[in-house]
Amino acid sequence: MGVVTWMVETTDGYLDGAAETTFGTVASQVGGIIAVGSTLAVIGLFVNMVLQVRSVDGRTAFWFAIKLMLITLFALNWVQFNTIAGAITNGLDQLAGGMIVGLGGGGAGSAYFAAAFDDLIAEFGNYLNTAGDNMHWMAGALIGAIGAFLLGIIGALCGLVLIFAKIMLAFMIGIAPIMIALSLFDVTKDYFLRWLSSTVSYALYPLVIAGVFSTVVGMSQSLLAELGDPDGASNIGALIPFFMMMFLAGGMIVATPLIVRAISGNLMMAGPPSMPGVSGFAKGVAGTRGSRARARFGTQSAGEIAGTGVRQAGSAAASLVQKVSERSKRLE
Repeated sequence: MGVVTWMVETTDGYLDGAAETTFGTVASQVGGIIAVGSTLAVIGLFVNMVLQVRSVDGRTAFWFAIKLMLITLFALNWVQFNTIAGAITNGLDQLAGGMIVGLGGGGAGSAYFAAAFDDLIAEFGNYLNTAGDNMHWMAGALIGAIGAFLLGIIGALCGLVLIFAKIMLAFMIGIAPIMIALSLFDVTKDYFLRWLSSTVSYALYPLVIAGVFSTVVGMSQSLLAELGDPDGASNIGALIPFFMMMFLAGGMIVATPLIVRAISGNLMMAGPPSMPGVSGFAKGVAGTRGSRARARFGTQSAGEIAGTGVRQAGSAAASLVQKVSERSKRLE
């Protein structure tokens, strides 16, 4: 079992039934509050009808009654709520499966992509080991260390994206009774609307993952076929396409949450790249113009400083590998 598969299976085992259990626990705790709030809302409506503090037409009263009925139906009943939620998520999963088939894949779901990336990491690792054996021992060791570091980052990013949406979707479903109850009053209904928008956004993750990850796996397998026998890779230049593909795979994985935000229009939703420091780290690694300008004035964030250090270390390592390779050729 690969590390990505282990991460996904462990998360699935932990979250299995967690959403339903959390939903039931929260519903039992807030059920009384929902009943009291609904009663107060109905009393306030009748008092307003008598005193005419605010004009309420029949249409408004009708939709208010429908709202109370829907809140009672979905906020406290897991079966009814899960019917709607399951229909949406299952429909998106089927659409994702259709996309995978269209792109030449043979499976669907996080388990399929976890196994595919584990196989891909293993193939990349075997290619790198074989190519490193054909080089000077120092160059081979440095190439192996850099490659292992990059493969570890790709595996961690893949596992993070695959399990992040599962965790957040389970959390959103767990707090559904509270958020549905908040739709009762105009003052608090904005919380419900933001919760609904975020839940739909996280439900879109499988669809985006299907498109992005299928492309990454297909391109990587095609590249390995084009590179051919790793025994022929006797210099660093032959490994440049290999490292380019690893950077491309990591970049596409990181871009997955950004694609979800662009599709859903929910730019404020939480995502792995929006965690503190990660965005600055990426800017430091990429060496963007803004990051370089902040470095000159000494105003870089901690993440940017760390990213800049990694970029400089990578450049120094690449230069050292090139020098070692040239020296080994002269000695031969």
